Amino acid sequence: MTRAAFAMIPVALMLAGCSFSVGNPLSAPEEPLTRAEVQAAKVRLATIDTLEVGRSFRGVLVQVTATAPLQGFYEPQLRLLDNRPAADGAIVLEAVALPPEASPVGAGPVSARSMIMAQFVGDDILAGATKIRVVGTDSGLERPIPPAAPAPASGS
Repeated sequence: MTRAAFAMIPVALMLAGCSFSVGNPLSAPEEPLTRAEVQAAKVRLATIDTLEVGRSFRGVLVQVTATAPLQGFYEPQLRLLDNRPAADGAIVLEAVALPPEASPVGAGPVSARSMIMAQFVGDDILAGATKIRVVGTDSGLERPIPPAAPAPASGS
């Protein structure tokens, strides 16, 4: 008897990890969101903490650290607001992310809400611009655009 009980322990342990659920056959399957719907669902992050602008091949790389208002935000992005410089010569980007799908746990510590994102901005968009500005709901930062590296001298 005890031998049979001990023989059943491995079987019970293997089956304990298995689960089977049957979905509701009357409910319609959820369709995935389109790219446009995902972009529209993104909201601005609260504060812009750091902004770095560095020259790259044919443009600049903009890197930002921003703080979300609550825990659970995901898929951060720097979104270009216009393909032309503003009246003051600034290229304006906004820091956005998708909000949590479930009810948020709370604000939580800043370290749990901090997000890093980067965006390349090409020279075609930078034409006539003098600075990069990144905005959030509560704050924004701006930095001058670094000058382009001089072309290498050609020897004859």
